[in-house]
Amino acid sequence: MKKLHLLPGTLCTPLLWQQARPLLQDAYQLIDLSIPNHLNFSQIAQQLLEQHPNQMLNLVGFSLGAYIAADFAIRYPHAVASLTLVSNSPTQLPEAEVSQRCSAMKLIEQHGYKGTPRNRLAGLLAPENQTERFFDILQKMDADSGEETLLSQYRHTTEREDLSSGLHALTCPVQLYYAENDPLIDTQWMQRLQQRAPTIRFVKAASSGHMLPLEQPQQFAQVIKSFV
Repeated sequence: MKKLHLLPGTLCTPLLWQQARPLLQDAYQLIDLSIPNHLNFSQIAQQLLEQHPNQMLNLVGFSLGAYIAADFAIRYPHAVASLTLVSNSPTQLPEAEVSQRCSAMKLIEQHGYKGTPRNRLAGLLAPENQTERFFDILQKMDADSGEETLLSQYRHTTEREDLSSGLHALTCPVQLYYAENDPLIDTQWMQRLQQRAPTIRFVKAASSGHMLPLEQPQQFAQVIKSFV
């Protein structure tokens, strides 16, 4: 049975995959990864390599986890059998997002972390999925991750590079799965990469939701099964 190594995003836990897990575990052994605190991208990649020596991973990364997975594959292409990037365009964050994160860190350091505001959580979900069921999952992941994890992820993973050239050079199968109206996706970057790298597979969900493994579990599972 093939293994899938699942790498979640900012303030996410294995709960991210709970809707899709029953749809995948008949075909794959699912290995939950986590983003270690207090490490930058190169250190995270090195730790991941050390934890899985002499393996070729089928990496599935979501959001920040997708950027980390892409960065890892570019640094250590010999260690990756396939790469699935979900809800992320692996390039620099917009200046407004960087500024917002800097402001948030200052507030948290001064007043502590009281959880992600509900309106910001709502922005991660398509309108039809802004229900108590989904809010409860997001708030649970947020609370379980906590202040230390948020500050670590903001401090060490906000400064990013455009990974398009590295992705283009990969020889392993690569696919990007994202919602076509997700406001966190750089659609122009996606279009440029698609024109430049025709061997990369692009799958767009007809949605605005960012949390695709939760919101579109059947489609997400099918995207994986048809690729890995």
